[in-house]
Amino acid sequence: MPDDHTSSADLVLPRSDEPPDFRRQARTYACFRRDYSAALYDAIGAFTGPDVGRRALDLGCGTGFVTASLSRRGWRVVGADFSMPMLAEARARLQAPAPLVRSRAEALALGEACVDLVTCGTAFHWFAPRPALDEITRVLAPGGAVALFWRYPAADAPTPLLIREVLRRFGRDIPDRQVFVHPPEPFRASLLQAAPPRVLHGVLHYTPAEFHGYAATTEFLRRYAGEHHAEFLEALRDELERRFPDGIAEPSEEHLFLARRI
Repeated sequence: MPDDHTSSADLVLPRSDEPPDFRRQARTYACFRRDYSAALYDAIGAFTGPDVGRRALDLGCGTGFVTASLSRRGWRVVGADFSMPMLAEARARLQAPAPLVRSRAEALALGEACVDLVTCGTAFHWFAPRPALDEITRVLAPGGAVALFWRYPAADAPTPLLIREVLRRFGRDIPDRQVFVHPPEPFRASLLQAAPPRVLHGVLHYTPAEFHGYAATTEFLRRYAGEHHAEFLEALRDELERRFPDGIAEPSEEHLFLARRI
């Protein structure tokens, strides 16, 4: 990772009382989290080759929007997540029902060499990396692919600037650099053959209420604000409505890491 980037691991976060199943966030996730770009799915498809009828695992599927997008592109998808509330939201919202299983990434409830693709959208940082990579390798068929990806606001987007400003009111100071949650080389020390990483650029459009809802789902902000989280969100809502009454255009980056089981 370049020296001018900051990892969330470099910041001191207050202890969290949130359990691994995100019981309080599932409904908000379902309402306010956005799917990834068509360009990201196209890049995955270019790496995997034809997708129709092939098997995929969406790991850390949450409320199921990646599962749904893969299904629309012809994959036969299983969604896996440890959170029962997230899986319940996925079952309620998937228009074309897909199999969903409760499973830890470090001990997947799937057989060996049973899928041709594993995807993991903004979730891999929650897992113990080496055991999770071992399990991903185990369930992938020879020649199968894995795609890990994260989305962030661009460094000069108006939203992280506003978030930093509001957090400082409560004595919480984030460095004036992008804060990443992903490891710089996620496939290191695994048996997977990594492709060059890619960064895809786009723009997300939010109303003030939509961005406020998204910010409320961000665990990093919840923990960093600590005991001031509710006050932070209230102040953020006021500033969003005051500064962006006509909506927000947020330049974004999708960081895509691809690898193959050989």
